[in-house]
Amino acid sequence: MGRRKKIILISIILFAALLLSGKFLIAPAMIRHSIRNWLEDYWKGPIEIASVDVSWTGDIRAHHIRLMDDNMRQWMSTEWADFDIRFTPRASLFLREAGGIDLQAHLDNGVLDPPLTLQPPGHGCARVLKLHELALRVPLPHGALGLVGNHVVL
Repeated sequence: MGRRKKIILISIILFAALLLSGKFLIAPAMIRHSIRNWLEDYWKGPIEIASVDVSWTGDIRAHHIRLMDDNMRQWMSTEWADFDIRFTPRASLFLREAGGIDLQAHLDNGVLDPPLTLQPPGHGCARVLKLHELALRVPLPHGALGLVGNHVVL
């Protein structure tokens, strides 16, 4: 085999290795970091993301996302979450869909106070969202389950 053919073959192998490492190592790590940064705008406790997959067509799926408090109690988890990248005007992640969602609540001395925070993009100070400002309603087959402040309503 001639010297030129060896150089071309080595170049092709290096290009393929770079492409594969980008897809399987670099892109998932960058996207995991972006998802964590996005969640930190709203959650002030520990965040775990087991893995991130990026398909050849650009589909993004994160697996086993967990939001916990400082006592490592889980407040929310998802089995999977699909994200899109949109350019508005810069590249940003948007949650498209999530499944296998598990919500849990914990009382501390009779007070329900999840480690939520609202930090508008571009603002340096965070405003803590207290649960009494939050209302949640989940439709069920025979009625609905609601959460208003510290009270569960049926």
